[in-house]
Amino acid sequence: GPKERIEEGMRRVARWGAGFGDPEKNREVERAAVAHVRAHFRRLGYVVKSRETENLGYDLDALQKRRMTLHLEVKGVSGELTRFPISYNEVERARTDRLWQLAIVTKAL
Repeated sequence: GPKERIEEGMRRVARWGAGFGDPEKNREVERAAVAHVRAHFRRLGYVVKSRETENLGYDLDALQKRRMTLHLEVKGVSGELTRFPISYNEVERARTDRLWQLAIVTKAL
């Protein structure tokens, strides 16, 4: 089923790496992507709060008066292709949380 396919994909990523650069570069790309998404939503009038360290299946809360709070999962890639690893926790959150949204930043650096 879908859960098994996701778990197999995660095992492949763990075994061979995601193929997206070394861990330090990946962190740099991810930090740049989060900063870009944070700035974008602030320009739209949202108050943005980091939830990155809480392992919730998303990275940022974006709150705006009289609107729903968005739960933003940020994925950054250094090139133009939108290929990235995604955790089982993130997939589960996407399936169960109607506020969850995926923000993909290409050319993040």
